[in-house]
This record gives sequence, structure tokens and C-alpha cells, in this order.
Amino acid sequence: MDFVLTDDQQLLLTAFDEPDHRSEARRRDGREFPIEFALTPVVQEGETIFFVFVRGVLAGGGQLPLNIVEACRNAGREVFVVALEGCAAPGSFEGVPHAWASIGAAGKMFGLMRSAGVGEIVLAGSVKRPSFSELRPDLEGALLLAKFATARSAGDDGILAVVVREIEARGFRVVGVQELIKDITTPAGQCGRVGTDTTADSDIARGVTVARALGSVDVGQAVVVQQGIVLGVEA
Repeated sequence: MDFVLTDDQQLLLTAFDEPDHRSEARRRDGREFPIEFALTPVVQEGETIFFVFVRGVLAGGGQLPLNIVEACRNAGREVFVVALEGCAAPGSFEGVPHAWASIGAAGKMFGLMRSAGVGEIVLAGSVKRPSFSELRPDLEGALLLAKFATARSAGDDGILAVVVREIEARGFRVVGVQELIKDITTPAGQCGRVGTDTTADSDIARGVTVARALGSVDVGQAVVVQQGIVLGVEA
């Protein structure tokens, strides 16, 4: 398998004969590194070539972005992080290719990702609602803010849907955290040593119904039920 690093930092695959998607890649300076990759076929002048992209992480606060970086590296996948100022902890990504941007600097973020050869982006970490002074939007960010304002009535889910749509409209593919960390979701069934009885099963069913209703209107994701009575909800 032969790779060449192009001027825009994408890895260009010129020959492919392995059945899996792991191999060694070589930079223009001769350095080699292991990679796990997704192939994107492009036809140019009648010839099919494949591009291999770096994975990007748009990182807020907490441990999850760091876990994603570790998972990518364990898979031999190059990763580039754009850390959100005021959300990600300073010093979190030392030793990892990264840059910092304010939450409103959308144009800067997209430019950084493109320069790093990013093709896939994962959104991870906590993001607090910023004040306007903290946003510090650039031109592209200001244009996106108008779209976010329209989506506010749909709640956080509506705003997130706009974020994903705008990212993908610029040629990136948004991937879910569960695609990168396979055991991150809770498995079905009993998780602890204590099982349920018929009363608890009934409360669980009631809670699931209420939680789904709350989620459908973007109110919350958690509910407390005892003996069929809803004692509390997340809002």
C-alpha cells in the first residue's frame, strides 16, 4: 500500500491491496506511522484515487474528549483536536496535535480542521452556555449565530441539529462517540447485583414512557418513579 501526504495534509492512497483498513503511512519527510482509516474514492480524469482523512475532535470540557483521543491513537488513527476556550481545561491536550478557538470562531475552527487534513469530526465534552462577550464570533460564526437563534425554540436538540448540518455542509462527516468507543453505552439488562421485581418492572416501564415524552419536546432525559407515581423529572 502506498501513501503520499498532499499539500492540504490529506493522505493520498495511490495503491491498495490489503483487505483491512490498517497500514503504515509515510509523510513527505520519510517518517512512518501506523493508521486505521476510512477510504473516500474520488474519480479524477478517469482514474479512481482514494483519500484518507485525519479524525478531528471538537472538544468541550470533561474526560470524554481525552478518551476519544486515546481510542483513536489505540486504533492507529491520527487525530487533531480543536479545544473550546472556556470549556476544555487548559493543558488537557498536551502532546496531542491541537489548537484553541473561542466557541463563536466557526471560521477559525473549520480552517484549522481543513489545514490538519480532517475529514471526520466528533463532538464531545461539556459546553456551557456562553455570554456574548465569550462568544467572540468571527464572520462565519456570526452568520451561524443567526441560524442558531432561529433554532432556539426547538431546544438544545434543535441547536445541535443545526451544528451537525452546518459542519457536514462544509464537507466534513460528523461521527458519533459510540462509533469510536464501542463500550461507552450501557448494555441492555441488569447492570448490578440487585434485580427487579414486578413492581420495579412496572415503574421502569412507566419511567421509560415519561422519559421518552420529555425527550420528544427536549425537556430532559431523566425521571424518578415509585409505585407508579412520578416523583421527579429532569428539566
